Amino acid sequence: KMAGRDGNPVPVSGKPVKTRSDFEKLIMPSDNDIEKKMKYVCEYKEAVRGTKIGVGIVFATFVMTINEFVMDLNDFMIDVYEDYGFIEHMFDVSTEYWVKFSNALVKEKIDWCYTADDFGFKSGLFLPPKILKELWFSRYKKIMDPIKEAGIAVMCHSDGKIDEIVPWLIEYGIDALNPMDPYCVDFRDYKKRFGKDIALWGNIDIEFPLTKGTPEDVRRDVKEHMDVLKPGYGYICSSSHSIVNYIPFENFAAFINAVHKYGRY
Repeated sequence: KMAGRDGNPVPVSGKPVKTRSDFEKLIMPSDNDIEKKMKYVCEYKEAVRGTKIGVGIVFATFVMTINEFVMDLNDFMIDVYEDYGFIEHMFDVSTEYWVKFSNALVKEKIDWCYTADDFGFKSGLFLPPKILKELWFSRYKKIMDPIKEAGIAVMCHSDGKIDEIVPWLIEYGIDALNPMDPYCVDFRDYKKRFGKDIALWGNIDIEFPLTKGTPEDVRRDVKEHMDVLKPGYGYICSSSHSIVNYIPFENFAAFINAVHKYGRY
C-alpha cells in the first residue's frame, strides 16, 4: 500500500516507484494481513466440509505485482541491467512476505495452490533464462518449499512462450502448468515434450473458437485437444484465459458440453 492524500494507507496505484526511496515509502503487508486472509481460507474450508470440493488459493504473484502495480515495466527492465541490486531487494521483500504466507497456508491445510505470474511475451521470455532463474526461480522455490514439503499440489500460471522454464518447473515438482498460451504454444508439441512429467492445463482459445467461432468450431476444437491431450491422463481442459462476458453464451455452453462428451474415459 501507499499513503493516501489524508495519510491513511490506500492500495498502490499509478506505478509510483522510480527509485529505491520511492519503494521504501511503500507500506508493506503485515502479519495481521496474513491472519485476515487465513480467516477466509477457514471459512471456505468449513463451507465445503463433507463434500468433494477442494479449497485452493492464488498467491505468490511477486513478479506480476511489481510490474502491474508498483513499477513501470520499462523501468523494471532497465533496472534489471542498471540497478540489479534494487530489483533483487524488491523481490526479497516480496519473498519474505510470501514465505510467511506459504507457511500459513500449510498450517490451515490448504488443498492446492495456484501461483500466477507472467514471464513471457508471445515471442519468448521477457528476460534471459539465466537472469530469470537467478531473479525469480530461486525465490519462487523458497516460497513454495513449505507447500511442496507438505505434499500440497501446486499449479503454475504464466502467459506467453515459456518453453525454457518448463523443465525447471518439472524438475522442482510443480504439478500442473497453465494456460499453454495458444498464441505461441503448440499443445501437440507440449504433450510430446512435457506430457509425461506435468499436467497440462488450458489452451482452448478465448478468441477463436470461443469468441469468434461457432458452437461447432468450439466442439471441434475441444475434440482435437482431447484426442491429443487426454491419453495417459494429465490434461485439465479449460479456456486459455478467463471466461469473459463477450463470449457468446451458446459457445460457452458448447464448450462445457463438449468437455463432458469428449473428456470421459
